[in-house]
Amino acid sequence: MKNQDFVEAFFNDFGFILRNQSKLLKTIAIEESSYNWYLQDSYDRDLMNRIKITYSIHGCCTCTRPLRNFIEAHEHLEKINKTYTLQQTADKFYGRFADILRSRKSPISIQILDVRIMRLSYLLNVAQHIDREQLRGIVIRKTPEYSDREKGKQPTLNEIVELDVFDYIQVLSIRGFKVTVPLETFLHIPDLRVAISTLTIEDVLLIKKNMMTSPTVKSRSVYYDRMKDSDTLYNTLGHANSDHNKISWYFKLPGLDQILQISREYHETCFSFTWTKTSCIYNDAVVH
Repeated sequence: MKNQDFVEAFFNDFGFILRNQSKLLKTIAIEESSYNWYLQDSYDRDLMNRIKITYSIHGCCTCTRPLRNFIEAHEHLEKINKTYTLQQTADKFYGRFADILRSRKSPISIQILDVRIMRLSYLLNVAQHIDREQLRGIVIRKTPEYSDREKGKQPTLNEIVELDVFDYIQVLSIRGFKVTVPLETFLHIPDLRVAISTLTIEDVLLIKKNMMTSPTVKSRSVYYDRMKDSDTLYNTLGHANSDHNKISWYFKLPGLDQILQISREYHETCFSFTWTKTSCIYNDAVVH
């Protein structure tokens, strides 16, 4: 692949497979590495030897010299690109990926789409070409960037609810992105993990009711920055059971050996809603 564009070289082979794939693919996983950080062997030696950097001697005169190591190569690339150094490569990769899927005679059949992305547009451009009746789950993680530290906040992922596949998926896990649309928009999904800015008591009760009336639902995990009216939590849910690093409320489903466990971590801003059995909880636990 020397002197070749590796994205083009990759899709010369993989693109043929994508265009002609007829059977269901269990999982497609695409990951973008964090912070452009690569081992020394990841860099082109010839290119590194050709690049010269400028340095000063005691601040009075400047000279040039070759790059000494991969750390300097990383710093040099970051400086000349100013932003994420793999941005152009990622844009090109997902652009080619979407173009190939678009060229198919029919949507591609994928069961699980697992992506770690910098930009929401990458996911949207690919997901619209997947067979909605075959896609069971979407797992999304945000690739950390230096700019994330500067901004100090997570980008939103509200556009996912506009995808045709949204009403069909059984699993949705979002990490590194927030959603600001009402939580009830997601409650048709049996296995759910999302992050929001503010969690309310009404949200907790809404998810509880949804779980109690839909025992086939697997689990819910909601991460949040702050909780509104948290002082009313115990009055609303009743007695809480303390268990190591978390507190839990148990609610029995009438007529079944199925108990809804609502848990809140002591040191993590997350509410989890899962099913358990009577035999799996302490004998002295309070069950509502």
